[in-house]
Amino acid sequence: MQNTRKISLAAVTLTAAMALAGCQSGEDRAEGHFQSALELMEAGDFDRARVEFLNVFQNNGLHREARSEFAAMQRARGELQESYSQYLRLVEQYPDDLEGRLALAEMALQFGNWEEAERHGSRVIEAAPDDPRIAVIETYLTYLDAVEAEDDLARGAAYAQAQELFEEDPSRFLLQRLAVDHLLRERDLEGALAAVDGSLEVEPDNRLLNDVRLSVLVELDQGEAIEGHLLTMLDRFPEDEELPATLLRYYLAIGDTDEALTFLRNQAAEATEEDVREDALVVLVRLLLETEGPDAALAELDRILAEGQASTSIFGALRASVLFDQGETETAMAELEALLEGELPVQETSRIRIALAQMLMATNNVVGARAQVEQVLEVDASQADALKMLAGWLIEEDQADRAISSLRIALDENPDDAQALTLMAQAHDRNGDDNLAREFYSLAVEASDSAPAETLRYVQILMEDSRSFFTAEELLISALRLEPGQPDVMRTLGMLYLRMQDWARAEQVETTLRDAGDEISLRVATQLEVDRLAAQGRTEEAVTFLEELAGSSGIEDVGAQIAVVRARLMNGETDEALSAIEQLVAEAPEELAYRFTLAATQSATGDLEAAEATFRALTEEAPEVEQAWVGLIRILNAQGRSEEAQAVMNDALAVLPNALDLLWAQASFLERDGDIDGAIEVYELMYERVPSSEVVANNLASLLLTYRDDQESLDRAFAVARRLRNAEIPHFQDTYGWLSYRLGDYDEALAHLEPAAQGLSEDPLVRFHLAMTYAALERYEDAVRTFGEALELAGPEDTRPQFETAQSEIERIEGVLAAQAEAETE
Repeated sequence: MQNTRKISLAAVTLTAAMALAGCQSGEDRAEGHFQSALELMEAGDFDRARVEFLNVFQNNGLHREARSEFAAMQRARGELQESYSQYLRLVEQYPDDLEGRLALAEMALQFGNWEEAERHGSRVIEAAPDDPRIAVIETYLTYLDAVEAEDDLARGAAYAQAQELFEEDPSRFLLQRLAVDHLLRERDLEGALAAVDGSLEVEPDNRLLNDVRLSVLVELDQGEAIEGHLLTMLDRFPEDEELPATLLRYYLAIGDTDEALTFLRNQAAEATEEDVREDALVVLVRLLLETEGPDAALAELDRILAEGQASTSIFGALRASVLFDQGETETAMAELEALLEGELPVQETSRIRIALAQMLMATNNVVGARAQVEQVLEVDASQADALKMLAGWLIEEDQADRAISSLRIALDENPDDAQALTLMAQAHDRNGDDNLAREFYSLAVEASDSAPAETLRYVQILMEDSRSFFTAEELLISALRLEPGQPDVMRTLGMLYLRMQDWARAEQVETTLRDAGDEISLRVATQLEVDRLAAQGRTEEAVTFLEELAGSSGIEDVGAQIAVVRARLMNGETDEALSAIEQLVAEAPEELAYRFTLAATQSATGDLEAAEATFRALTEEAPEVEQAWVGLIRILNAQGRSEEAQAVMNDALAVLPNALDLLWAQASFLERDGDIDGAIEVYELMYERVPSSEVVANNLASLLLTYRDDQESLDRAFAVARRLRNAEIPHFQDTYGWLSYRLGDYDEALAHLEPAAQGLSEDPLVRFHLAMTYAALERYEDAVRTFGEALELAGPEDTRPQFETAQSEIERIEGVLAAQAEAETE
């Protein structure tokens, strides 16, 4: 009985305790958790203390002391973001909390968030101006105000005040941060390094300070210290994915390939995650390929695959890629196809199919490539690489709207995909949406971090408008920070300065290129200097410069000698140019470049018979060189020997059936002879070869619009020519204007045809198009006048049907005007 009684008493006691707990208020429970948190803090058990603090806030979100203690604890532990958040909640609930405001101001300065530092700092300065801790905040804010105002004197004074405060109390570590900034602005790099080292003693895990130290070491060119600090940062910030790449770039920048390879091998060996290990191995293989060649890369790949270190599909595909680049195309594609026969995850299968599609494209098997891409999209309709390849084909086929839809899906997956953004720009460009195209080209530059290829595409557009020159300059300089001395970027920057007539900076570009010392950079520097001297009207100096250069070893002799000849021609010194090139041919008759220049010089001096003989000899000796045939055709046409020119063209096409300039000549002959269908067929072939050419697009659309009336031809003309919507070239304006007329959009037609008629004032067909538009808009007086101008320009011998129409339209409109006049008199 006693045991039963004891159990009953225990049960009663437990029930009473539970009842008592139920009667406790939320504030009481919060206080209990707070006291528990304080005890755990004192015992050093901060993780459990954190849980207790959170329990406090669940029961009483306004517990001021708990909020303050928790924020302080997290700040002391280095959990700064959570600490800042808790302090922020504290001052929102209790705006007069001085300690909270002070902590927020200090932490905002620590984060580099000047706006927040000003917001909270101004409150503590106002509330407790005599508190010695406030002096640090006030001095820092005074310094920031001086920086913003670009007041160097006030900035120096604030720095001096900071130094005094720091000497008084070295625990005021924020003042060292101020000193770092000031010394960097003063370019006292040694002093800045000492100051940042002092700050790092207090805040070793502050990423911003570590980055500042690295940049200062780079500027001081302290190689061993740079490597040591990067290794230290790798230990301090193991989760930072950028640091290994930074260290690798450092090794490559100093030319220490062995250390770079060792680093990558160690990184792969020590990696605990498969994707990290595989990334390191991929970079290792690519570095071996670049520095030691394909044999070393293939050997490494074979070792990786044999040891089973990583994915067979990924590294098997990489092996196939190396083989393909070495010309073993069939073997490479066979290896990819063999990989596809195995059981692979969908993502890896898609990746291999895309790689195979790219190889098929490179071997001109478009049908096979599209089949692979379609298989990928059947399984995963959002696969970005497949969508980008599909979009590229759609753009070439003038299905820009479908391309845009595909690219939107790809960009939903990755909005910063520079390739997808570039394709989107090209699709809008093909649609004639210039503003959207510019916007996406700009986004591609931003997404690529100013990579040269994306930057150059956008800059070429910006350079068409003088108002965008400074934007273009900024973009090019950003690209050079990524790849210093990149020749294409340097060339474009030099050309930009020439357009800006900024001769001094153009010379700086030339000097930088010459200092690089490689052959490509020297060539670019030479051409820029010649162009600059010519633009300044100093052509004689350009000739002298080239003559001196031709005898030096800094540039290939052939190119320099030809440049001398061209410069003399530019300068009007035709006899001297001809004499110089004849001497060069006599000294090196086997050099085809000299003989091409001789033919061009003979033509320029009016000796067409000699030019013809030179070009004929070249077509016999080098029939595979298109420009020899083109030069001969032009010479024959210039002499009025069109039938002979046509015969030469036929001979040339038998040797080079896909040569674009020859096809262009063929289309011109066919159009001249009235074989419009034949000319259209040739232009279609050319358009298939170079779908991005606006000139080909214009000529094809113009023939379709001028000589065909069926809906299919009109639709084709629209698909090809809509990119010309915002063109400022008169021929393009005429084509798009007439297209708009044919589509019934007469206002759009007028907007293009009026400037076209001004630019092509002697072309009767453009006048006819404008007159037809006036007539459609019932601007009858303008129409009659413009029809009359068209007929006058065409003359009575022009039997094209448009001018018969012009005459009948005049008669029709005069009848309409007469009827209107008669109606008014009645």
